[in-house]
Amino acid sequence: RMNISGTVVLSVLVGETGRVEDVRTVREAGGKMGLTQAAQKAVRLWTFRPAVKNGVNVKTWMTIPIPFVL
Repeated sequence: RMNISGTVVLSVLVGETGRVEDVRTVREAGGKMGLTQAAQKAVRLWTFRPAVKNGVNVKTWMTIPIPFVL
């Protein structure tokens, strides 16, 4: 509605269960109104397949770009 676009880049800590444990902003979408908050809110609802090391699920940080396109 507001003709806003850009890409928010987040660093996401995925826990052993695949749930998001922490979200940090790497890059905002040019300071656009609410895009960073919207991206963080959405990612916190996601579930991932956890990383595996030596057959055991482990926590890991992932970098995720979230594009907002008209």
